[in-house]
Amino acid sequence: MQKYRALVHYYFNKGMVKEGIRFLERELIKKAEEYGCHDVEIWQSEKDINYVVGMGTWNSLEDARRFQALWESKEQELTRLCINTPKREFFKIQSMYRESKKAA
Repeated sequence: MQKYRALVHYYFNKGMVKEGIRFLERELIKKAEEYGCHDVEIWQSEKDINYVVGMGTWNSLEDARRFQALWESKEQELTRLCINTPKREFFKIQSMYRESKKAA
């Protein structure tokens, strides 16, 4: 089965990044799981602490887009903390490496 990654880039206003991350943890993560998301990661830049990326893994682009349509109203609350509208990108996973843990 194909898998897709959704990446959303957030640029928070100075002093708003902690509130923005808490919002993403509280609202995005639990809602995405309800709509078929396998995992969500929230990344914060070491170079610019106001730059945050959310990444989610989906079975299909349709599932990801369906969730994004539902998430838009909540995301509008979040954008008041941002410098600009979040940028959204979708990627089809072509190959992947995962370190396997060896049995002891």
